[in-house]
Formats: sequence, structure tokens, C-alpha cells
Amino acid sequence: MQMMSLPSASSLSHRWEPIVSLGCIPEGVMCFSCFASENGVMLPAPPDSLQTWRPRAIDLIRSLYPQVENIALVTDNTYGGISLQALVRAEWENYPDLNLVLVDSREGEETAFRTYATLPPRSAVMLGTWRVGSDGEYFMQRSLNDLVQNNPRVPVFSVTGTGIGDTAIGGYVPEYENGAEVIANQIRKYYDTDDIEDAHFHTSKSLYLFDSRKLKEWKIAEYALPKGSVIEDTMAAKLSKYSHYIELLVAGILLLVLGFLMMVDDRFGLLPVAYLLAFIFLLVGFGSLIVAFGMRRADRELRRQERD
Repeated sequence: MQMMSLPSASSLSHRWEPIVSLGCIPEGVMCFSCFASENGVMLPAPPDSLQTWRPRAIDLIRSLYPQVENIALVTDNTYGGISLQALVRAEWENYPDLNLVLVDSREGEETAFRTYATLPPRSAVMLGTWRVGSDGEYFMQRSLNDLVQNNPRVPVFSVTGTGIGDTAIGGYVPEYENGAEVIANQIRKYYDTDDIEDAHFHTSKSLYLFDSRKLKEWKIAEYALPKGSVIEDTMAAKLSKYSHYIELLVAGILLLVLGFLMMVDDRFGLLPVAYLLAFIFLLVGFGSLIVAFGMRRADRELRRQERD
């Protein structure tokens, strides 16, 4: 028995290329996929390929900016970007009073930047995906920031989590989780029983997630957000994420300082001064470790509360 595990549905020009080049899956090979959108489309798309999908980001934008007339959707040259754009365009029939502007990397980076820069007043932006250009090459990390800075007066939201913590105020985004264990268990059960009944779709939840810094920057009150919204201090989250490296860095600096002070004491006999400076640096370093540990613990507690 043979099985094939497919990659995430994210990059049409890269990750799916080996699968697409097969033409068809060999008969008798069971295929499993993870981290894929349940709102997939066929390319090219038949008329009935779009599933029901409600982009809550549109309703969120209209609740915060009732005067909005134009909403720009930012997507790239990946399967995720193409399918998301197709779904939004199909849904747009329900919003005849809104103008949809497509900022699409498939049109070329220069065209996308120009389209974004010329967004008219009373516009807002929905970030989808922004990783791969029209030539199939990956964008630089700062490319999205540069795109948004072309028109900084336009509020930016996210429908995928892209940009939250850097450029986006927030949005209704998937609650990403590690699905490797789920799909591995399904593959194991299929291998053990030769029965497909245990295979099933495991869909993740979504949540309203916002950047506290951006809420203050755009003067959006917390009470105006949807009920159950998660407001994250993205700077603290980043520090917590890299707290282990911060601890190692502080420890390394302390060792270097202590080594230097011991060398000074051996040469010049500055024992009291050396010990005083060593004590001060140790105190500062110990305080930094406590702060880093507290931030990491607070982050874990926040995630536990979100799950509850």
C-alpha cells in the first residue's frame, strides 16, 4: 500500500509544482493533505467550484469605518492568493455598494505598488497573501511593509493573519495550529486498518485578533470591536517568542563583563571597583532574565485563556 502526503495549499508556483506535474495521482495511492483551505477552487474554475464563504473582514471594516467605499484585496501568485481572490470576487455580489480593488502580484510588483499607492479616499485594505511575485520568486521580507507605506493613510486589516504585528490593525483570521499530529494519526489508522472511515476533515477555528499598538495608532476603541476579540501586545509577544535568545545574550554579555573585570583586577588591583561593577551587571542581568521569564509565562497564560 502506498500513500502520499501533500503539502499545504499555499504556493502554486513552488510547492504544488511537483504534484501538478504528475498530471494525475497514480491509481491505488491514497493522498492526505494538511494546512489547506476548505474553500479550495479548481484552476481553471468551473461555475460550481466555489463553496459558501463569508468574509467577516468586510463586515468588520464596515462596522469600524461606515463611510468606506473601496476595499482593496492584496493577494499574490500562490494557490492561496488565487483561491482567496476567486472567493472574494464571488462574494462581492452581496456588496453592490462597495468597489473591489485588486492588488495582485500576478500583475507585476510595479503595477501592484502603483494600484495601492493610488487608492482613493474612503478606502480600506484586506491583506490576503504576499509572498510570491509574478515571476515565481519570493518577495523580500520588507516588501509588504514597503507596499503599505506607499499609502499610509489607508487602514489595513488581515484575513489570513498576514501583517498582524507589523502593518495590519487586525482581522478575522484562522487560529493556526499544528495539524501534523492529526494527519499522521489518520495515515497510521488507514495503514493499520486499510479503512478510509477514520479519515475526516479537521477544520481549525477562527478568531478576531488585533494589534494593541495599531488600535491606539488608529484611535479605535476596544469597545467597538466584536465580542470575544483577542487584543495582543505584538511587541511583548515578539519579545516572549525570542526570550530564550535574549536570556542567552544577557548571559553571554555577563560572562564577557566578568572576564573583563577579572582581567582589570589582575593588572591594576581594582578589586572593590571590579566587584561593585560585577554586582551591578549581575543585578541588571538577573532582572532581565526575570522580565523575559515573566513575559513568556504571561504569553502561555494568554494562550491558555484563549483556548478556554
